[in-house]
Amino acid sequence: MWHEYLDRFFPVNIETNADALVIEDRRLSDGLVWSVALALGSLFFAGLLYPPLYASGIYWPLLLFLVPAAILGTRSLLLPFREKYVLDKSEDSYAFTRRSVLKSQTTVGSLSEIRAVQIERTTATTDNETREIFRVALLLRQGLLLGSSDVLLLREAPTVGSRYETEARIGYAIANFLQLAVPETISI
Repeated sequence: MWHEYLDRFFPVNIETNADALVIEDRRLSDGLVWSVALALGSLFFAGLLYPPLYASGIYWPLLLFLVPAAILGTRSLLLPFREKYVLDKSEDSYAFTRRSVLKSQTTVGSLSEIRAVQIERTTATTDNETREIFRVALLLRQGLLLGSSDVLLLREAPTVGSRYETEARIGYAIANFLQLAVPETISI
């Protein structure tokens, strides 16, 4: 049920025009959520400890909570919260843009480099829970650069509530737009 709320507040919008496919992914990454939660928790405990420490004149224990809050707050400003993928047939190009509060990173290339689309499934096991993480990857043709990877991941970090249905929607939209074979799901 909570997947419906995640899809409503953090949607994946897919728009297909005659010559362009635009995918806007507003899902939050796990790292961003953890950074914000831990920074707020550190600030909360620093706020609880401040009155008794101020009364006693001891200030250094506040640093144990304020320094991690500053580091995690800065990290949360650098992690992407929105990604946009534009595939344009008229220009034979793709542009994948990752946006955070402080920076924007764009990966560009030619559509003719893409040879297939696949959905990668990774299993993460904790103490009493097994979680499957799904990500869409584009397989590229090998170029002149030796040692370069032929796999281009759309999302570098797993998202909160990563589901097969959402990743399959993205993978099938790209495969249909580029007229490629049906995306395969592989386990890593």
